[in-house]
Amino acid sequence: AATMLAGMCAVPAFAAVTPTEPGTWDSVDASNTGKTIVNAEVDAQVQVTVPTSFTAAVDADGAFQLPHNVALKKTSPLAKAHVTAVAVTEGDGKLIASDATATDPNSVKMTVNALDLSKASAFATGSSWEIEKASSSSAPSTLPLTFSGSIVNPSSTGAIHLFDITWTVAFGPAPTV
Repeated sequence: AATMLAGMCAVPAFAAVTPTEPGTWDSVDASNTGKTIVNAEVDAQVQVTVPTSFTAAVDADGAFQLPHNVALKKTSPLAKAHVTAVAVTEGDGKLIASDATATDPNSVKMTVNALDLSKASAFATGSSWEIEKASSSSAPSTLPLTFSGSIVNPSSTGAIHLFDITWTVAFGPAPTV
């Protein structure tokens, strides 16, 4: 049987920025020194791509056989990015904790990089969810996503839309925890 998982990415839009000219000038002080404050307005969008969908095969015991090339990809060499939130919207699948007993149709136990997706709202960001800056725009860096799980009581054979994953990412390195 085949099962489909889908993902989306929330990224902020960006607006063009322009330099600002100095508005005022101060005279140097009595020691003949003066200070100029220099700021930078960074015009950058979080440039991360996410897989739009993938299909898991289900073996006779209900275990998922999952693809190995699933990753978030960072295409900008400007700076790192990091995952700040993972949200799951159920489709025909019912996410249950990895230690729960499954009774409902399409009960799914699923983790990604050891995060139990049934508890995604308790997501804590950290360096393990960082995406390094790309070496160039044509050579993206990746955050591999290792999924594992199983399904109990599938409602049918064929494709089942289990759930959608929404990844929220932010510019820069992950805050230290």
